[in-house]
Amino acid sequence: MSLLKKVKKVVPERDTQIMVFQEYSATLPDETTARWRSVVEAWEADSTQPNPFRLKRPVVTEAAIKRQLNAADTLELKEGRAVVLHDKLSASGVVIMGLEIEEQQ
Repeated sequence: MSLLKKVKKVVPERDTQIMVFQEYSATLPDETTARWRSVVEAWEADSTQPNPFRLKRPVVTEAAIKRQLNAADTLELKEGRAVVLHDKLSASGVVIMGLEIEEQQ
């Protein structure tokens, strides 16, 4: 495919992305977008500034979520508040199993 054909193909998509971005940005408070623009431009001018695209929150793993759900299930069983849907699985166990099956498909 020639460069001209590639450009003709991607320009409409670029235009769509710009329009969607502008529509979305219009829904945000002006001070929020101004602050974000300022942070991004500072980072673009000086890459030693904090990268505004890097997430600052901790990464949550599936294993960590399973541990939290298991701990909650154990507490609910001890306190007699557990909802039992199956004799071998808790409610959260059923959800986890469903997610694992979906992931395998």
